[in-house]
Formats: sequence, C-alpha cells, structure tokens
Amino acid sequence: MQVATLQEEEGADPVVEIFLHRRAQPLEVITVDEATSVEELAVECEAVGALVWLEDEEEPLNPTETLEAVGVVARCHVHVSLCPKVTVKVRYGGDTIERPVSPAATAGRLLKWAAGPEGFKLTDTEAAKHVLVICGTTSEFKQAEHVGFIADDDCSVCLDLLPKERFEG
Repeated sequence: MQVATLQEEEGADPVVEIFLHRRAQPLEVITVDEATSVEELAVECEAVGALVWLEDEEEPLNPTETLEAVGVVARCHVHVSLCPKVTVKVRYGGDTIERPVSPAATAGRLLKWAAGPEGFKLTDTEAAKHVLVICGTTSEFKQAEHVGFIADDDCSVCLDLLPKERFEG
C-alpha cells in the first residue's frame, strides 16, 4: 500500500481517497487500494497494534478484512489510533461527567452527549449556546474534530462546556 501518492494503474486494484485522522497530526487526504487490509492501513499510518474506526463509530473495523469489505469508500473519514478508547471528562458548572468513547467520536457528538439527557441536561436552547473547549485553554474543540486527535498519552481528554459567546468574534 502506498499512502498519498498512489496512482491508479491499468489492471491495478481500485483506489480511493479517504480522510485520515490521527492523534496530534493534521488531517490528511490519502489514497489507498481498496484491497488493503484494515490492519495494513493501521500499521502503515500509525503502528503495530493500532486500530481503525469509521467516523463517529464506537467499534473498530475488523483488522483482517479489506477496506472495501468494511465499507471504507471514497471521501470517508477514518481514524487510526493506538487508543482503543478515549476517556472523556466534561466539566460544567462545578460538576464533571465522564465516559469512554472511540477515538473517532466527533466534538459534535460529544457536545450532544454532554448537553443532553445523559449529560448536564441542558435544554436545546441552552445547548445551542455552548461549545466544548479543551480544559485549561481557550481552544474550542471544533464540531468535526475527532477526540482521538486531542487525546493525551493516557488516552484521555478533559473538556469544559462553556458559553459560546466567549469564543465568538
């Protein structure tokens, strides 16, 4: 498998472009052969023992299957990580909630959880006025970012649920 520069050749297996997410690495668009195994992608992009998820999915893809067999299609988002789960802590109003999620969980999904009935039980109106911010920073955790991107060495993340007005404009 070649990453980023693979050209489709006559008679070669079909190739697809995918969006690759990893810890502390910029988002990349890579080109992969559909016949590549999930495990080969994980090892090439991260390391032996890494797992691969489709965006916002909780379970990793079967490492023995091909990318085509597990539903990796053109322009889809995949996350490759050594963390099998990321422990997410969200702080709001002096309280903290915690939950393990896949590294491919997006900030948008985590915001719905934290503000929703399983979290701090904000009304839809209140929730729309809040954002997730990386603890101890002024860095908003953008809706499409994967939690595995900001996970620390211990596979954990701390987020604050704060009023959006502090970060607008």
